[in-house]
Amino acid sequence: TRKEELLMEPEEVRRMYILRKVLSDMNPVEAMELLINRMARTKSNADFLASMNLG
Repeated sequence: TRKEELLMEPEEVRRMYILRKVLSDMNPVEAMELLINRMARTKSNADFLASMNLG
């Protein structure tokens, strides 16, 4: 949905936008490797989004 800002906390939405921006600037293989590596290192979705402190 494009109304995630209504479903999530503002900080979570900000981190999702950061993730999308980072992934859109990468080639698909690099993007998938980044996602897999980050997901392997985190225990929950909240931890995963918290690891997106890139901006």
